Amino acid sequence: LTQGNITYMVSKTTGLLEEIKKGGKNMLKSSLKPDFWRASTDNDSLCGTMSIVKPWQNASIKLVEIAIRKDTLIATMSVGDTLGKVTLYYSGTHSAGIHIGLLLDIQKNAPYPARVGMQTM
Repeated sequence: LTQGNITYMVSKTTGLLEEIKKGGKNMLKSSLKPDFWRASTDNDSLCGTMSIVKPWQNASIKLVEIAIRKDTLIATMSVGDTLGKVTLYYSGTHSAGIHIGLLLDIQKNAPYPARVGMQTM
């Protein structure tokens, strides 16, 4: 996806945003990937929250499907063996660059993650 002089590259094998190039220089040090973990707080320690959500800490993310629908690239990935799936939506606009949407579908018996966000690897 190219917007003006900026190019965004999504990997066909992982479904992750790997490069944001401006003037030929990559502005990302590593891929942008979904993240489901955060540092614990005092309240977490008192309630034991972090031990409940521990499966999300190092959950593997594996590409299941990648597709293009209209002006949107859609990458669906499994999360862990039994946690759920995450879908990333990449779409570009002429004025705002790229928009990345994230949809997390948690399996029925899986705990909720500590957070839902994106990070570089």
